[in-house]
Amino acid sequence: MYIKKNYSLTETAFFNSGKHLTWLVPYTLLIAALYRYTALHQFSIPWLPLSLIGTAVTFYVGFKNNQAYWDGLVETDSEKSYLPLPMTEKKLVDGQPVTRRKYTPAFKAECVRQVAAGARPSDVARAQGLSPALLGRWQRNALEQAVPSSAEREE
Repeated sequence: MYIKKNYSLTETAFFNSGKHLTWLVPYTLLIAALYRYTALHQFSIPWLPLSLIGTAVTFYVGFKNNQAYWDGLVETDSEKSYLPLPMTEKKLVDGQPVTRRKYTPAFKAECVRQVAAGARPSDVARAQGLSPALLGRWQRNALEQAVPSSAEREE
């Protein structure tokens, strides 16, 4: 994977393909010259089937590479990968499937209190090992419980 922001022309031309350009360019020029200056005009290739096959092969190879990349991601105990794991695998701890974590109302209230006191929700969620969306749901639930609905106010 290339992660540099900008590449020069020499880096683009010679980084991976440099060794191939030394023989591929003369070979291509030779074929073009032979076609132009000899009787090779009788050999013609229809472009539509060739382009369709090329496009199909490109998609196939691209998806295979993407699948190989995602299948190679593994979460270890020492470092956590925040990239998604394949949906077919289930996490096991001591041979048992991992169930959802349950949080006490006191824990939820403390997290919401920290955000209400001025802490950033993403910082609180990261510190407690939570999803920011889950913390936002707890905040909405706490707000709904604190502020009565219009139907409750009329009663």
